[in-house]
Amino acid sequence: MVLRARLVSSLALTSLLVLPVVLAPRVVRACGAIPLALPMSTPASGAELPANAAIRFDGPSVFGPPFVAVTVDGAPAAFEGAAEFPNAFAVNFLRITPRPSPGQTVVVAGDFCASEESPCEASFSFVVAAPDTTMPVAAAGLEFDLQQFPEAGGAGSCLASQDHAWFARWDSAVAGANESEVVHVLEIAADEGFAEVLGQELVTAGSGSITARIALLADEAAPEGYCLRVRTLDLAGNESASETVCTPLHCLVEPDDFDVSQGARAEPAWTDADAYAGGPCGSAPKSSCECATRHSVPPAWLLWAVVPLVIRRRSRG
Repeated sequence: MVLRARLVSSLALTSLLVLPVVLAPRVVRACGAIPLALPMSTPASGAELPANAAIRFDGPSVFGPPFVAVTVDGAPAAFEGAAEFPNAFAVNFLRITPRPSPGQTVVVAGDFCASEESPCEASFSFVVAAPDTTMPVAAAGLEFDLQQFPEAGGAGSCLASQDHAWFARWDSAVAGANESEVVHVLEIAADEGFAEVLGQELVTAGSGSITARIALLADEAAPEGYCLRVRTLDLAGNESASETVCTPLHCLVEPDDFDVSQGARAEPAWTDADAYAGGPCGSAPKSSCECATRHSVPPAWLLWAVVPLVIRRRSRG
């Protein structure tokens, strides 16, 4: 199998964590520049922050001197990246160093837009609590469907090139009272051991079923050529057992005239004809099992042109 896989989820884009020098005042993507803005924090400003937890900041913002400073009980401190969390577009997971102790107060303040023309100054404060050592509820019931379509994205698009999309579903649970926020990391690899992770998607945990999409430029990948894995961890770094699946429930190949501009990111309406596991390929050898191929739908004008011909033939008979 020719492996030409590239991550196309939001995690393919560079994180906005800038330490210790701000390199650019605007975030540049393939579809244009995104102005910086005031972030939102988890936990919320004024709430407790477990001593071993990272702070999650959501939003295209700048962190680090000279624009943003962090203090612990008034003494200068610094940010450090939380390596266990993946890089995500406009999402930063930051820990404080030196590590604060319970009872201390952490303050993060400054201009998060790094702009003299349109500054967005703010201050976030957190009361340090005891370390959080509770394991989060692991993801359960992971399954996925696979869609193959003509290559989409690339130059001039907000998306990197892609021609395969995996739609994953699993059961999730939110953190309990006084516990750190829980997140899932959906990962894809070409082997069950995940020797090389080809893509990641960050998903905030919720109550009930979660659906997430991850896509690659994978050429003629076999239906079971890639595996998906869901990791579950909280902001304190507590990580539960992961779950891995390598066989799709459904898979299909879209026709050559498939409108990728409209349908490449939307999940298809899966049918029995698209069944893979437990379906037409349920007992077939993997080497002979293929995804269902959908055929183009004739345009409406062609259908109306055919109807008179059918009526005439019936009247002649």
